[in-house]
Amino acid sequence: MRKSRILATVLAAFLCVVLSSCGGQTESTESETESGTARAVPGMSEVSAAEATTQPAEATEEQASKASQGERNGNSGKEEGANQGDRQEDVQEPVRSDPLESRINAASLHPQKTGNAALDQLVEKIFNQIFTPGMSPYDKVKACYDYLIRTTSYGGGIIDLNEVDAMMGGVTYEKSGDTLIIYMAYRLLTEHVGVCDYYSAAFVVMTRAIGLETYVVGGTVRTKEGGRTGHAWVNMKLGDTYYNFDPQVEDNNTYNNVIRYTYFGKTDAESGTLYEYRDRAADIREFGNFKTVALPAEEENTIR
Repeated sequence: MRKSRILATVLAAFLCVVLSSCGGQTESTESETESGTARAVPGMSEVSAAEATTQPAEATEEQASKASQGERNGNSGKEEGANQGDRQEDVQEPVRSDPLESRINAASLHPQKTGNAALDQLVEKIFNQIFTPGMSPYDKVKACYDYLIRTTSYGGGIIDLNEVDAMMGGVTYEKSGDTLIIYMAYRLLTEHVGVCDYYSAAFVVMTRAIGLETYVVGGTVRTKEGGRTGHAWVNMKLGDTYYNFDPQVEDNNTYNNVIRYTYFGKTDAESGTLYEYRDRAADIREFGNFKTVALPAEEENTIR
């Protein structure tokens, strides 16, 4: 019975994310298939697969090569790029009347783990690789953003319910969206391949572990052809202002291993017409702070 409850939760989340992302797709692409008998369900990331061919705003058809960073968990197929000393070469930050760096560093931090041991341990391991003593919260956010861009390639996007069930280990989260965030973040951080939802999920898990208030949001993004396609990105709330972070689109626009932070911490006004939200308030309500559901005793004793 517990397994059925978990699968129902994931299916509910699947319906939610499809509604948030598929409406803006401008061209269709063939879905990736998986071998074997596992049940595979296309998630929000698959219906956004047009991003792979209809690249969002100034994106190239082929991603720039990436530098190695830390352990790749067997991801030996990744291209090796320039030295990490070039990370911020020629990068100019936008001038702000209320600097993002100051706002992040002044934020009250409330570190939050997912409650999934495998993912929390993996995030801690990555933090030990990319953080240095004395780093400010802003520098840590930037390090997480850099890590995702330098170690991830665009692809995949199939949600396997058997994998989700196994990863949850019988734990049910109050909000179904949390289950998918945990699953997608873990998949991206272990396989180093993912689509917009996976990049966003991983960034939310990492920045919430730092202690910041971030959410995966959905809607459409402007493409280089001038149309719009389904997309997911991240909102960080600082005070009453939301800032957009989009590591996946940034990755598409990274050249010669130089991250320009074009999609890093921009307000809606600064982003202009790049994004259109499906329903930000609903996406925020769908996040449950990784709170779990206590199952009845009879279900706890059910033999699975």
